[in-house]
Amino acid sequence: SIRIYNPLNAKRIKLQNKLFYKFYKDSILVFTNNLLSKQVITTLFKMIRLLDFGTNEFVNLNGLPANMNQLASFFELKDKTFYNHIKQLEKLDIVRKVKNGRNKNIIINPFFIQYGTSCTDESFTIFANSVWSKNSTYSKKKQKIN
Repeated sequence: SIRIYNPLNAKRIKLQNKLFYKFYKDSILVFTNNLLSKQVITTLFKMIRLLDFGTNEFVNLNGLPANMNQLASFFELKDKTFYNHIKQLEKLDIVRKVKNGRNKNIIINPFFIQYGTSCTDESFTIFANSVWSKNSTYSKKKQKIN
């Protein structure tokens, strides 16, 4: 079907009861360039769904930061499989394990995906030197053209 689109229409409509995750242009490259297997992507999106709105920090179960063993059992994965998925995500600087006493919690990079309107200073500090926080691939390409 062909539709006519009016680019001058600036009317905005709010979607009720919807929450949105915000990916950045460079984040999408992880999926389009097949840098992760389907199983690891599935694990990543399961973890993303466990983020709390607005804090965008730790992967939570029942309102508390979940440790690696809790997440593996919640996702019905063997511990070793889950650890391998986390290792692959850590290589790409998408997640980090943060030691919390005897436990290790998972934190997702706020420069990779955003959920809500704000993040904590701690998450920005942890990922300040990550690949995702530096200049975007798109802006680098733009500089090369000029």
